[in-house]
Amino acid sequence: MTPYKILSLDGGGSWALLQSMALKQIYKGTKVGTTCREILQQFDIVVSNSGGSLMLAAMIELYDKDIDEVTGLFLNEGIRRQVFSKLKWYEKSGFEHLASLFKIAPQYKTSRKLGALQNILSETGRVSLTELKNIRKDLPDNIIFCGFDYDRNRATFFRTNHASKSQPYTNQHEVTLAQAVHAASNAPIKYFDAPATFLINNVMHQLWDGAVGGNNNPVLIGITEALAIFEHARRDFHKLQVLSIGTANNLLPVKGFTVTDNAEGPRLLKNIQRPTLSNDIEKMATSIISEPPDAANYMAHMFLGGKPDIDAMPAIIRLNPLLQPVYSEAANMWRYPLGLDGEGRIIFDALLNLDMDAIQQKDVDNIKLLGEWWANDLIINQAIRVDSYKLQCNIGHSLFSQGRTEWLKRTGII
Repeated sequence: MTPYKILSLDGGGSWALLQSMALKQIYKGTKVGTTCREILQQFDIVVSNSGGSLMLAAMIELYDKDIDEVTGLFLNEGIRRQVFSKLKWYEKSGFEHLASLFKIAPQYKTSRKLGALQNILSETGRVSLTELKNIRKDLPDNIIFCGFDYDRNRATFFRTNHASKSQPYTNQHEVTLAQAVHAASNAPIKYFDAPATFLINNVMHQLWDGAVGGNNNPVLIGITEALAIFEHARRDFHKLQVLSIGTANNLLPVKGFTVTDNAEGPRLLKNIQRPTLSNDIEKMATSIISEPPDAANYMAHMFLGGKPDIDAMPAIIRLNPLLQPVYSEAANMWRYPLGLDGEGRIIFDALLNLDMDAIQQKDVDNIKLLGEWWANDLIINQAIRVDSYKLQCNIGHSLFSQGRTEWLKRTGII
C-alpha cells in the first residue's frame, strides 16, 4: 500500500517564505512539478500554524500557479505591512505605552489583520474550509490549521474534514480560510494587541496563535490526525511518511555550557542572561516558537518507531535552516559556516537578531538569502537530535540536500 504522506508547516511570520522556497527546491526537476496544485496533491494531510498557515493558504489561493508566486507574496513589503499593521499611538493603552519602553508590548492591530487576509486571499479567503474542495477540486482531504481558544485555555483546530475522528462532535468549527489563518497567526503579547475574534456557530470566539498550545511545530498534530483517520497506519507506523518544514531557528552555544568558549565572532556565543521581569516576559512570549518545535521532532521520531541511538535512521524528514556556528576540532573554536564570505557573515549576524515579524525589505531579502544558503548546503539543517556540546547532528540530516534526497526516495519519486 502507498504510504500516507503528511506535510507539517511551522509558524514563523515572514520567515515562512523559507517553506515555499524549500518545497520548490524539493520538487524542482522531478516528475511532480512545482505548481501549488502538484505539490499539495503529494500529501494526504497538511497541518500548519502561524506563518506556515499563511503559506499554506497562499498555496490554496494560487493553486495553479508555480510556488514561486507564493514566495513572491512574502517578498512583497506592501502585503507584509497589511498583515503586520502597526498600532497607532492612540490605539495603545497607557500600560502598553509603558511596556513599549521594555520591548514587551504588542506592536500590531489584530482587528485589521482579518481584512488584510481576505484581500490577499481574494478567491478563497471567504470560503468555508469544508467547501474549499468545491473550488479546488483535488485539494487534499485533510487540511488543519492550529489555534488556541483564549476563553477555554485549550488548543483548538480548524479542519477541512469534519468527518475526522479527531474532530470533537461538539466542536464543529465552521470557519472560512481567512478566519482559520487569522486565528492561527495571532501571536500574543509581543506581537498582536488582542485575540482574533469572530463568530463560530453564532457564538463569538477569541483565539490566539496555535503556538500558545505548544503547536508552533504541528508535526504531532499531523501524526495524530493520520492515526485517527487511517486504520492501516495504526497497525504499521511505516505507512506514514512525514515531511516537517521549519522557518529557521538559532542554535548558539552558551558560554560555560559547551565544549569551548572560543569563537570566531562575538555573536556566535550566547551569554547567560540575567533574569529580570522584562527579560522573562519576553522570553516567555518567544519560547513557544523555540523549544516546543525542537522537542516535537524527536517525539515524532520516537512515536513512529525511530530508535534513540546515534545515527539512527530518522523516522521523519525534518528540513529547517539553522543559524548555528560550526565547531572546529582542529582549532577548538566555534566558526561561521565555511561557505560564508565576509558579507555573508555580516548578514548571518543580522539574522541572529531578526524577529519573526520582519517587515523591512532588506531584512526579508536576507531571509531569502538564508533560504538560498540552506538549499545549497552552505549552512546547517536542523537535526532531529543534536549533541548539546558540539551541536553536531546525532539523528536526522545535517544538510538540506540529504533530507531532500531521502524524502524523494521514501515517497517513490526517485
